[in-house]
Amino acid sequence: MIIKPLFDRVLLKKEDKPQMHGAIYIPKSEADKCNIMTVIATGDNSKDIVKKGERIILHKFAGVEIETSEGKFTIAKITDILAKEEQ
Repeated sequence: MIIKPLFDRVLLKKEDKPQMHGAIYIPKSEADKCNIMTVIATGDNSKDIVKKGERIILHKFAGVEIETSEGKFTIAKITDILAKEEQ
């Protein structure tokens, strides 16, 4: 199944609970609460802001979770992204 977000939406996949995020240590008890995700696909209106493969931090209650044969994904508005990781 191929999912293509529309307009200003992005398709995200939650990362496996990281222990370190850059220089920030994330305790195991708090890792479940983190919404660090990877951008899988972008809608046409969001390509200038985030790109496929970038890691982002999403608002806690943002997006719609969907489950496909490839796994669990989240579709969210671009305005729900709080930050992105820069190299």
